[in-house]
Amino acid sequence: MGKFQDYLEVVEPLELPLNGKVYRIPEVSREDGIRFRMAVDEAEGFEPLTDEETFRIFLGSAYDEMIADKVSQAFIQRCLDTAMADHLSGRLVAEIMWTTGGDPKAVKQYVTDNAPNRAARRATNTAAATTTKSPKRGNGTSSRRS
Repeated sequence: MGKFQDYLEVVEPLELPLNGKVYRIPEVSREDGIRFRMAVDEAEGFEPLTDEETFRIFLGSAYDEMIADKVSQAFIQRCLDTAMADHLSGRLVAEIMWTTGGDPKAVKQYVTDNAPNRAARRATNTAAATTTKSPKRGNGTSSRRS
C-alpha cells in the first residue's frame, strides 16, 4: 500500500478570478465551521453572525484583499456564495454556484447542459449490462441427486 499524498496535493484550494487576479479562498477553520453551524442552528449561547463575520469566516484573508482592491459588492457576494457552497456541499456545487450565481433557471440550464444525455446513459448502462454475467435461472430446486 502506498503512502498518502499531502492534503494540499489532493485537495485543490478554491481560487476565484477577477480581471486576471486570483483570490485564494482559505478553507473554513474547524472553530469557524462550528461557530457557523451553531449560529445557523440558533443553538443556545450562540448569537447570529453579522454579515462581516460571515464574510470573514468564508473568505478569510481574501476578503481583506477584495476590500483593499475595491472590488464590487456583487463580486464579493458571489465569492461568499461560492465559498459557502464549497464548504457545505462540495466543489461541484461551488462550481455551479460560481457559474450561475445561484439563479434557479441558470442552475437548471447548467445541469441540463452538463448532464450526459439519456442515449449516452442508456448506452453506458447497456454496455455494463452485457459484460455482467446473468445468474443461472431455474425453479429454485436443486437438480442434484442425494
